[in-house]
Amino acid sequence: MTSIAIVVLDTLRYDAFRDAFDWLDGRWFTAAYSTSHRTIPAHASLLTGRYASEVGVHGKSPSLDCDRPVLTERLRDAGYRTRMFTGNPEIYRYDGWERGFDQRVGQASLGLSDDAFDWASFGYDTDREGPLLYLDALLRVLSGDCATLPRFGRGTDCSPGRGSTAAATDSAGESGGPTSATTIFCSPTS
Repeated sequence: MTSIAIVVLDTLRYDAFRDAFDWLDGRWFTAAYSTSHRTIPAHASLLTGRYASEVGVHGKSPSLDCDRPVLTERLRDAGYRTRMFTGNPEIYRYDGWERGFDQRVGQASLGLSDDAFDWASFGYDTDREGPLLYLDALLRVLSGDCATLPRFGRGTDCSPGRGSTAAATDSAGESGGPTSATTIFCSPTS
């Protein structure tokens, strides 16, 4: 079974994404368009394959409470182990967005405190803190069971100007990058 990684980065230009993720083997969709300029409805469409309005997700109803199975539920039922790592408060705050995920790590627990995530389960005994600790753990998870992501190490360099997702540099040399990110990883359970 092939591993699947869905990476969603808000407010990031295509060239910055391409330069930061050129190490990622697999199929790239270069002419994909979002169904919305807002995070919640765009993610509802991504997970259901329908417009957000068709599944009842909108500004006054941000929860994902549709009666149809979502992508991650279908992948889990097909034998994939599903994980979400998100720095996006919108996706973690409302009900229903955890559907189909075996593991979900959100903004509030991205390594901001030592007890927010079970670092020992990843074999960590380190003095590193904050997002770099989270990225190190993510690297270990991916390199441990995602054969399609063998060179993930290049993607964890958060140095400004190095083409990283954390600090992309535009053509004028200005540093910028995503305001939030959601990463969904699905890997075969066997």
